[in-house]
Amino acid sequence: MLRGKQIFHQTGYISCHHPSFVTHRLTDRLVQGFQLILPYSDFLVGEMGPRLADQLPAGQASGAEWRTTPLWGSE
Repeated sequence: MLRGKQIFHQTGYISCHHPSFVTHRLTDRLVQGFQLILPYSDFLVGEMGPRLADQLPAGQASGAEWRTTPLWGSE
């Protein structure tokens, strides 16, 4: 895991993929509230340009937009 973290920082992914988030504190769902997750993502949808466009819209995203994929569990 430490090697993966080192590579993550060296490659510059830190500029758009956030290593960690903490969920909201939920008083009615204590198990799910205030949990640390490590998705290594920002979960945003971004324009990736014509070379990557597949022209297949998904939800509100056009065929040239892609959601930042979480990197957790990637090898």
